[in-house]
This record gives sequence, structure tokens and C-alpha cells, in this order.
Amino acid sequence: FPIDYGGSGLDVLSYCIVLEEIAKACSTTALINLSHVLSSTSIHLFGKNNQKDFYLASLAKGE
Repeated sequence: FPIDYGGSGLDVLSYCIVLEEIAKACSTTALINLSHVLSSTSIHLFGKNNQKDFYLASLAKGE
């Protein structure tokens, strides 16, 4: 996520590297994280500003 919404600001490649390292320890955790990020990315790319404000900060916090 962008820093504006409480994310780390990682680019896609950096996220993939982190996810790969997580998967080495626990593939289930990596898949759960990936499904979370995929749904959040849809909101970030295609959502309206009020939807982004409402959902993304909460999702970045893990709520």
C-alpha cells in the first residue's frame, strides 16, 4: 500500500521478495497475505477516494 494509507510503500518486486521469504517458512501464511493484498489492490486501483479512505487504512493495519 502507499504510505498515505498506512502501507509500507513497497514496490511490487519488493513485495514479491518478501512474500517468497514468508512462503519458505509457511506457505499458508503467504497465501493468506497474498489474498489480502490482491483484494486491497483492487480497491486501490479502481476504488473511489471515499472507498480508499474507508477501507485501505484499516486493511493496512490488519483490521
